[in-house]
Amino acid sequence: MTPALDNAMTLSVSGDDALQSFMGYDASASSNGMEVSVAAQNAQLTVNNVAIENSSNTISDALENITLNLNDVTTGNQTLTITQDTSKAQTAIKDWVNAYNSLIDTFSSLTKYTAVDAGADSQSSSNGALLGDSTLRTIQTQLKSMLSNTVSSSNYKTLAQIGITTDPSDGKLELDADKLTAALKKDASGVGALIVGDGKKTGITTTIGSNLTSWLSTTGIIKAATDGVSKTLNKLTKDYNAASDRIDAQVARYKEQFTQLDVLMTSLNSTSSYLTQQFENNSNSK
Repeated sequence: MTPALDNAMTLSVSGDDALQSFMGYDASASSNGMEVSVAAQNAQLTVNNVAIENSSNTISDALENITLNLNDVTTGNQTLTITQDTSKAQTAIKDWVNAYNSLIDTFSSLTKYTAVDAGADSQSSSNGALLGDSTLRTIQTQLKSMLSNTVSSSNYKTLAQIGITTDPSDGKLELDADKLTAALKKDASGVGALIVGDGKKTGITTTIGSNLTSWLSTTGIIKAATDGVSKTLNKLTKDYNAASDRIDAQVARYKEQFTQLDVLMTSLNSTSSYLTQQFENNSNSK
């Protein structure tokens, strides 16, 4: 049953005329088996001196982005206090800071350097795979630049103003939750403009995201670096195979020479033995 004028209730019974005459009800009929105890009525309210009538007790067009659920009749004025929920924004910013710091950890692992004793034949096996890599250095430099070179149109121009600073010892971001909360309460849209953008100017995370897309594209610097490494690896493999073939051929020649020298030595020993025997025979015959 809906207590609205536009949704009047109709109740009918099929196959039993007696029950139909007892329980049947149609709001448009002149007589019914059942009687109305409470007449249907639309919800009526006044918001900011504007009268509103609605067939539903859920009102979503009285205040922008606000839904009113009417549960009871009131006789006096009611005060509606609206507070901004910044918890989702705080969580999103915290997650972004953690993701950035995780990326810094990955960079640190890939560029790790372990010193070795002077005169050592090789570097430490624990060194990062991309130690000294120019592509990674370029990405690190550009990321740092994006964090500091902001173009926000809001009152907030730097991350430090909303509680996000950089630890100079490792490059990770540090978040002051209280300062972020205060900034969001004071000007949430300004924080959004700094972090994401306002539609006119691009925010920090949007700029980083765009550059990440570019770096990871088929024409980006990471693909170019990967292709370069692959090309070098293929060349080294070919050079190794060619050198291996040359070494195998040289070893085969040395083996052949050794075999021939061995044959020669056997022949010389045989000749020497023969000559020695002949010399002894000649000596004995005198």
